[in-house]
Amino acid sequence: MSDPIDTKQTPSPKTGYSLRARLIIGVMLITGISIIILTYFNFQRRRESTNFITALVNQEVKAQSESLLLQTVMLTSNDANQFFEAVSNDVHIVTNYLTTLFSQQNALNTATYWDAQEELTRLSENQWGNSVTDPGSVLAPSSFELNNESATDINTAILLDLIAPQTLDASPNLKSLYFVNSDGVVNYYPNIDLANIVGDFDARERPYYKAVIPELNPDKEPFWTVPYFDAADGNLVETNSMPIYDADGNFKGVIAADVNISTVTDIVNEIQVGETGYAFLIDSGGRFIVLPENALSDMGLGVEALPKGGIAQRTVFDTEADIRAIASQMLSGETGLSTFNRDGEEHYLAYAPIETTGYSLGVVVPVNEMLQLYLTVQENVLAEENSAFQTTIILFFILLMAALLFAYVMGRVLTNPLKQLTEAAQKVAEGEFNVQIDTSAGGEVGTLAVAFSEMTQQIQDLIGNLEKRVTERTRALEASMEVSRSVSTILDQQQLLSEVVEQVRAAFNYYHVHIYVVDKTTNDLVMAGGTGEAGQALLGGGHKIAHGKGLVGRAAETKSTVLVSDVKEAAGWLPNPVLPDTKAEIAVPIMTGKQVIGVLDVQQNEAGGLTEVDAQLLELVANQVAIALRNARLYEEAQTQAKHEAIVNSIGQKLQTAANIESVLQIAAQELGRALNSRKAVVQLDKPEPDENGRRDTLTA
Repeated sequence: MSDPIDTKQTPSPKTGYSLRARLIIGVMLITGISIIILTYFNFQRRRESTNFITALVNQEVKAQSESLLLQTVMLTSNDANQFFEAVSNDVHIVTNYLTTLFSQQNALNTATYWDAQEELTRLSENQWGNSVTDPGSVLAPSSFELNNESATDINTAILLDLIAPQTLDASPNLKSLYFVNSDGVVNYYPNIDLANIVGDFDARERPYYKAVIPELNPDKEPFWTVPYFDAADGNLVETNSMPIYDADGNFKGVIAADVNISTVTDIVNEIQVGETGYAFLIDSGGRFIVLPENALSDMGLGVEALPKGGIAQRTVFDTEADIRAIASQMLSGETGLSTFNRDGEEHYLAYAPIETTGYSLGVVVPVNEMLQLYLTVQENVLAEENSAFQTTIILFFILLMAALLFAYVMGRVLTNPLKQLTEAAQKVAEGEFNVQIDTSAGGEVGTLAVAFSEMTQQIQDLIGNLEKRVTERTRALEASMEVSRSVSTILDQQQLLSEVVEQVRAAFNYYHVHIYVVDKTTNDLVMAGGTGEAGQALLGGGHKIAHGKGLVGRAAETKSTVLVSDVKEAAGWLPNPVLPDTKAEIAVPIMTGKQVIGVLDVQQNEAGGLTEVDAQLLELVANQVAIALRNARLYEEAQTQAKHEAIVNSIGQKLQTAANIESVLQIAAQELGRALNSRKAVVQLDKPEPDENGRRDTLTA
């Protein structure tokens, strides 16, 4: 009996204003009122005026800031230059004094003031030293030979006692003043008992001496060292040295003055520009003499680059590319102002040379810190704009409250149907599909309600179909497993095949099931089991299919399952007269490894009655049948082997009881005939050698 036809008509939504139209009307009302109010308080022209004024202020402040920064770095470099010039002037004065002494050396009787041959003594390391009560220390290395000539040079240089102490007292920037003659003898001021402090020491190996010897300094220029540790007290110093020549141009030695590096660093570190500005100092080789820690990120350096005790660890060539480009101008002795960018913030870098030493001073400060006046003006403008903005915000909130009141009223009208739909959707989500929905609303809401009602009905139908399919799939899987269990214990091949087809047909309610096995001689597929009268008729007639023919042959040839949902549309399908109602067919190869040993064929009497699910289940069954067939064949082979071995053993035992050759032959013929089930068995022996008549004796049993 067919199901009754549902004649209930789906209600159609009423016409009316759409939800979109209602929302557009509401938004237009709110937006229109907002535009009218905000337009009234438009201050665009005022903003343009203030922007123009602040731009002019910014331009002027920027020019003044750059000029101020350049003046700062130039004044500081000038102060540093004056400091170094003061030291150089002191050294130059002493140089002129010594030059005069050595030029008039022959006219002076210096031994009456101090005689090196009497005052110098050998010390613990064979170096020469003088008394600590003298104004200055005298040190001669162990390689020095004290004789009249060398003593004369020392006696001349000792006259520094008359000028060196006063020079040190008048110049607080000087740490020490000393003269190193060409024999390595040092006259050092003040007297710190230098010979006992430094031991056997040859000052001619120090950079301040080597740099001004005639071979390296033919122009007799002064020289400034990079910071180094003083051999006298271990402190970090810089040295200014100049060569000494007599009136004949003979090189007599080097006059040098030390200044503490802290004096130089203090000059640089005292520079204060902006809140975070800093200064740094590089020598003529680009080595950092002064580098504050807050400069590392701008330079792209790590903490390991900081000067340790004043000794440079990195050069300006290790910095970021934009800094290196500016540094090339600094090392050229130029004065200027450049900018670079770090982490999105623009920085000034002003630089000026310290000409006396060849150093260059750099000052870095963020641009914004230099433009503080402009920023103040800008802050005032922003404050006024913020005040106007606050007024606008107050008016906006008043407008917003009015809009909220309007939206509340409109929401009551618009959202009640949507609220009902939301509640219905929540019930559906909880599994309650028999939800009654009011579909009387007009517009899109009514259309949505109708669509929702139809959707719940479709979901209900879909869930019912899914549950049915899951139940059928579960039952089919259970049936497949039952078939596999049934055939796994059967060792007789014919019984196995008969049981498989019956089990498969009964489990899945198929129209017909049969199995083919491969004939190893002809490679044909010979039917070995079938269901019903049709199966018996096909078995009795020796039904077989050539390899590659029909669906069964194709499955064996391609080694893959062949599924035909409608045999009328299948090319190459072979109809069978004893199975006239076949409408769909599945052929599944039965394989052991990569070898096809048979085909499981299933036919259904309904078009579309076989699906991929059936194919997958039958493939599982075919795999189990392959295993069972292999086990059955192995069992038959084992049985046959055992039977043959038993016959051989029985014949062997009987042959052992024979008394002569005739008995052996007789027993062998009888037992072989019985074992082979033959009517007659003959054993014939021919005599190897013929008699004199050419005949051979024959013994027959």
